Amino acid sequence: MSRVIIAGAGAVGVTIAKYLTQAGSEVTLIDRSEALVNQLAESIDVRSVIGHCALPETLDKAGASDADMVIAVTRSDEVNMIICQVAKSLFDVPVKIARIRNQHFLHQRYIRLFNDDNIPIDYIISPEQEIAASITERLRVPGAQETLILADGRVHVQGVRCRQDCPIINTPLRHLTGVFPNLAIEILSITRDGILSVPSGDDEMIAGDHVYFTVPASHIGRAMAVFGYEEETPSRITVVGGGTIGSGLARRLNKSFEDLTVTLIEHNAARAKEIAVANPSLVVIHGNALDHETLQESEPKTCNALIAVTENDETNVLACLLARRAGVHHTMALSNKDTYSMLLPDLAVDSLISPMEITVSSILRLVRRGHIRQALAVLDGRAEILDANLPEGSGWIDVRLGDADMPDNVRIGAIIRENDIIIGRPDVVMRANDRVILFASRASLPEVEAALAGQS
Repeated sequence: MSRVIIAGAGAVGVTIAKYLTQAGSEVTLIDRSEALVNQLAESIDVRSVIGHCALPETLDKAGASDADMVIAVTRSDEVNMIICQVAKSLFDVPVKIARIRNQHFLHQRYIRLFNDDNIPIDYIISPEQEIAASITERLRVPGAQETLILADGRVHVQGVRCRQDCPIINTPLRHLTGVFPNLAIEILSITRDGILSVPSGDDEMIAGDHVYFTVPASHIGRAMAVFGYEEETPSRITVVGGGTIGSGLARRLNKSFEDLTVTLIEHNAARAKEIAVANPSLVVIHGNALDHETLQESEPKTCNALIAVTENDETNVLACLLARRAGVHHTMALSNKDTYSMLLPDLAVDSLISPMEITVSSILRLVRRGHIRQALAVLDGRAEILDANLPEGSGWIDVRLGDADMPDNVRIGAIIRENDIIIGRPDVVMRANDRVILFASRASLPEVEAALAGQS
């Protein structure tokens, strides 16, 4: 059993604590708010310590001398750095993870600051960089609400919403193979009216469903066409919000796509001028994206996508609504609240970007141990997509997928065996050392991890 200290009881810290306790880790949560810590201790099986997270005395009370890992996710970059320094210098904690949001610390010129000889952080999580990377990957697959890249880029998990014109709605899933015999996809989950399920072959998708499916990287274009999405790679994109996320995203998009025009709308005049001077290749507009004239200046009818990433969720959603009415084809909104995800089918927003979910996924990639290569949180933390090796001793070996004793709400979507990608059909037999891509609800994770550890 691993012993983990989480410093900071915000949304990210609490979510990580829930994941790790369900996986069998011994978790201690530190925060300065006594009311918050006491409240969380009643709902999560964690040990709690009240105090300043960076003080040696507080870390000592939290059991740092016996800890295997410290995860520093307070709101302050500087406090997170000091936590890691104290954890290493006084308690020799083996693994130290810190969330750092200020991009000045992460500039290539200064990145050597983070090593055992200076500030001993083993892994840095930068939400701003992770968000920009996630949005860029989504834009590479036009129409996708989410794009998750696994198995060293060979397999993708796509999240899409079924539209009324989707060619395969109202068709039993078992018939899809017959209709599209050469298309290698497997439906992992369907979320309908907020209810998550792993479907059977008799189930059908209907308009409005949110669906995750696995697909080899070489089949992505055809798979998206089957769902009714045949859009071209974007040529014009508007980014709303010139903060750290927006300016970084605009720069990244410029570098990632050829022949792309990026327009950035920023309401603060001084900030808009600063971005324009530093990035001459960007079109920078000073104004409010909720203002009709400002939006028209960005030429919405010729814009492939508008991505709203201000610090205000409501502004982001409204900007998408106005952009859609003005003729923008695709909209994305940054949202820190899970309220909007439940309302997504009724909003003029094609895709929500959750900083919390992206940050949690980044941390899960680092804290999952053993046979799990990668773990990605999805559906507001209600489930994970895992990329894992299947060891000797697992009860899933040498049985047909259709006969395997798997927990509820678990689906194996793809198997990588040497150079082959095998889609998870019921008649496929798994072998020891197969690499599997699977979907698992959070409640099923302990059983899944036991199977992946050869204990089932």
